Amino acid sequence: MNKVILIGRLASDPVAKVTLSNNQQSSIIVACDSGFRNVNGQNSTVFIPCIAWGNNANFINKYLKKGNLVSIEGKINRRSYISKTTNQQVTSFDVIVDNVTSLTTKTEQTSINNSNQNTTISTEEALSKAFPETAVTNLEQSEQKVEKPNFDQDEEINWFEENENNDINK
Repeated sequence: MNKVILIGRLASDPVAKVTLSNNQQSSIIVACDSGFRNVNGQNSTVFIPCIAWGNNANFINKYLKKGNLVSIEGKINRRSYISKTTNQQVTSFDVIVDNVTSLTTKTEQTSINNSNQNTTISTEEALSKAFPETAVTNLEQSEQKVEKPNFDQDEEINWFEENENNDINK
C-alpha cells in the first residue's frame, strides 16, 4: 500500500498552475518535524514537495499560505528525468495529494498573515530545502557544490498531464 500522512507547515506560498487541458495544479512544500535531533540537539526538519490536482489544488491555492499548519494524505510518487545541465538522469520524490485539511485556527491565521508580509521566501529557496542534494552541502567540514537540476516547466506539466489519470502504484 502506498499511503502517506503528513502534518506540517507550508514552507512557502503555494505555486498555482493550469495545465494545457485546463486542470488546476498546486505545488507546495510541507515542512515536517523528522522526529530526530541533529548533532547540536536541535529538532531536524524535512521539507517534502507535494502536488495537488483539481479541488485539492483549488482549496490550497485559495485558502493556504506560507506558515499554515496542514494535514496531507496522499501517495509517494517517483519521477525521473534527464537534467539539461548535467545530461544525467535525476530521480526525485514527491507526494500526490489525495486529501488536504487546514489545521490553522483563525487566530493563528491572523498572526501568519501579519508575519508573512516581509518574510516570504522564494520558491527556489524552498525547493533547495526540499531537495538538499541539489543545493550547497557541507560534508565533514569540506564544502561541495552540487548543481541544481534545470527544471523545464513545460516538460513537467506535460508529464503530469500524461500521468495524472494513471495509477501511481504501477
